[in-house]
Amino acid sequence: MLNRNIPKDFFKTLNEKEYFISENEQNINLEDNSHYTNYDEFIFSDIYQKYLKNRWNFIVSKNNKKYNNVMDICCGVGNTGIAISLEIHTKNLDFVDISKEQLRICKEKTKNISDVNINIIEKDIFLLDKNNHYELIIGNSFIHHFPDVIKYVKKIREFLKEDGEFIVLHEPSITAGYIEYFPFSIGISHIIKKLFNKNYKKPFTTTDLWNFKEKELKKLFYKAGYSEIKIKRNGFLSVILINPFLIFFGKYEKIKKILFTIKVFLEKVDNKLEKVLPSFFFCYFIICAKK
Repeated sequence: MLNRNIPKDFFKTLNEKEYFISENEQNINLEDNSHYTNYDEFIFSDIYQKYLKNRWNFIVSKNNKKYNNVMDICCGVGNTGIAISLEIHTKNLDFVDISKEQLRICKEKTKNISDVNINIIEKDIFLLDKNNHYELIIGNSFIHHFPDVIKYVKKIREFLKEDGEFIVLHEPSITAGYIEYFPFSIGISHIIKKLFNKNYKKPFTTTDLWNFKEKELKKLFYKAGYSEIKIKRNGFLSVILINPFLIFFGKYEKIKKILFTIKVFLEKVDNKLEKVLPSFFFCYFIICAKK
């Protein structure tokens, strides 16, 4: 479904069931993505990488599988690829994004990595070299930015080797808008804003397009040609207990660093709670799909 922060009449052609917006509006969306930058990930990269390793360990079975050739797709500043390369000891790692500014930071962050062949690639996935194939394509929180989800996910599959894996460490659920913006999302935002943060506003952006239902997400991957699709839920206590404080005290860097450290621990608790709580309690999914 469309992100609830975007009015449904914002797009002239919208198919929520197929996760699709019209072609000329796709260009607007991609242009927004190319200028997007998230400096929090850069500032707290060490903690953020632990955060990503958590999610990797939640979804990947313990095995000795080798990933010699890896792509970090829609890589941003590169934290996902860096964190996972330390876990799997890959030989070749390609960072791919359309944001020049984020790739500049990514290049800076990876310059001291000497035991992995690093490539920084500023391209849309439809313009990548068709001869490049990977045992693993990994990314974090990016499918919901795609204007035509099935088209892009199907294209990513073309770059996987046989039995290769496509792993996504975060995609928002249909309850993400309520859980991630708690307590602002429960109808008392005007009181909280008076007490704590008068300038806080929910973000409005055309880059965050979609929220997913678990069954629809699995169906979408099957439709794109994937097999052995595994989906894990997370983001309950780690979000509702920490995000309000990140909103209130976000400008204080020392406090923010402590909060992110607690968040890493609480995600492990959420991983246990997933076995006993219904899907709607969790605000994001982790996905692993094979070619």
